[in-house]
Amino acid sequence: GNQLEKLKDTGISVLNNLKVLDLRDNDLASPGEGAEVISQLPELISIGLEGNEYNADEKKGQQNRQRISRLLPMLHEKWCALRMLDNKEITPMEIVEGWKATTKGNKDKETVEKFTFSILVMRNMTRDSDQAKMRELQLIGAELTHVDMSPFISLQKLSLASNQIRSLQKAHMDCMPHLRALDIRNNQIKDEEALADALKENRELQSLYLEGNPCMLQNNTEARHKIIASFLAYYDPTRLPLDTLNNEKITANELCGGLLLLEARTSDHAKINRLRLELAFQRQETRASDKKVNLSGYGFSSIEGLQTLRFLTHLDLSSNRIRKMEPLVYAALQGLYSLDLRNNEIGGTRQIVRALYQCKNLFTLFIWRATRKDTEKPRKYIQNVCKVLSWVDTVDHLKNPFGAQRFLDIA
Repeated sequence: GNQLEKLKDTGISVLNNLKVLDLRDNDLASPGEGAEVISQLPELISIGLEGNEYNADEKKGQQNRQRISRLLPMLHEKWCALRMLDNKEITPMEIVEGWKATTKGNKDKETVEKFTFSILVMRNMTRDSDQAKMRELQLIGAELTHVDMSPFISLQKLSLASNQIRSLQKAHMDCMPHLRALDIRNNQIKDEEALADALKENRELQSLYLEGNPCMLQNNTEARHKIIASFLAYYDPTRLPLDTLNNEKITANELCGGLLLLEARTSDHAKINRLRLELAFQRQETRASDKKVNLSGYGFSSIEGLQTLRFLTHLDLSSNRIRKMEPLVYAALQGLYSLDLRNNEIGGTRQIVRALYQCKNLFTLFIWRATRKDTEKPRKYIQNVCKVLSWVDTVDHLKNPFGAQRFLDIA
């Protein structure tokens, strides 16, 4: 609210600790008036220039902001305290546009992007910051297509959201061994397998935000399984550090869904099934002395490995993909009292009774829809089962039509 026409010789330039400079409603004739003076104020955070002669027309407001950013080289330096112009933040893109208008020489896309990256990094730093010691970094909404994360060796949280990144394979993500949270929402990442490959060395990564990329346009079951399967190509599921995807915990069923997709890509089905069993044991904290184990819905095709649980009395294997009974496994489960095999793909009840013939303590059996063909008529298949497994008391909640014959001398 004065009548200043020039800043030169006002003594303002020697105020080294000045943080706020309000020059609104004066008579400065151009945005360049006093730029040299302003550039000599190392601690200046906010400046007000509205209402001067050159920007009296509000329609030219944005144009004048860009002109000011061009005329203040301090904005283009390694670090600059200035953040606000006329009570609005000076955006990184305003600085970039100003730099492009003043810089001589090469301004190709790669050079511009490197400068944009440096400006974004500076916005996350203080004067004395060391990139190698930074713990958190936000590089959001700057149309970046590539990033180089090699200097940020201590980083724990990184946001690259709302850019144009297609791949992280040349981003040196492996230089951040302590990275725990990565936000790459709303980019252009199409290949989930390439993404997992780029992040395979980030062994502390717990949270990943990926929604809004071509590989995950929606946070649905199918997309989540694909992402999880890609990471399981590099990690044992019991040791996968990633536990949150798009702010939702990764469930045991989702890990099994990922394993199922991974199994379709490999010929080593035994290994996948072993990993699935290890995962189930880990999630349920199963111990060798446990008597009751619920393995329903994990997608097992084989139960090889269960013979180590010799104290089992109750076992639920319903809703898996079991095609063959494994007599050697059941022979080791002599104390089995209750078994649920419903909703599987076993070849027939003959397989079931042959495998269970050595389980003389078996009292309760569930086999509804356990096979691919002959469990549609309960009374018929129950009779066939009970003729052989005469000691079983109930099958699918129906009593043994011949009366259960218990073996009292069996431990």
